[in-house]
Amino acid sequence: MTQSEMLKLIHDVIRKHESTCEMCWGGREIYCPTCNGEASIPCPDCGGRGGGDVIDSPTAEPRWVECDRCQSLGWIDCTNPACQNGRVPCTRCAATGLDLSDDDLERVNAELAEQGIVISLDRRRRDKAGRYILSNITTFDPDQPLPKIVT
Repeated sequence: MTQSEMLKLIHDVIRKHESTCEMCWGGREIYCPTCNGEASIPCPDCGGRGGGDVIDSPTAEPRWVECDRCQSLGWIDCTNPACQNGRVPCTRCAATGLDLSDDDLERVNAELAEQGIVISLDRRRRDKAGRYILSNITTFDPDQPLPKIVT
């Protein structure tokens, strides 16, 4: 088996055993953590008040000054660059809607072991196409007994 055939087999087995992401429930997006899904946040300049009192001198009465940043609304657009209408791509599944649970990963490893392949992967690391980044691939002859590891 060539390396490209082996990688295709590994990714096919992973895709077969993936289940719906438990963070976005397959929707590929979650609420933005910056604005909590509101798409706007309180203005940091005026504290969400739309302006503030200014005292020109110790003897003068305070006067209300409208906030220039929020145009006296008290709110500005969310500052998270990934936020689109209060939603961001799911970080757990890399916006694929699918994820591997511990049980899914056990099934993947069991199926690959039948082919003589052992993999290591971090379920939270994916490439831009949404494929898991494999950190270690080991092959062995499945017809031969595995060596005993002495610790």
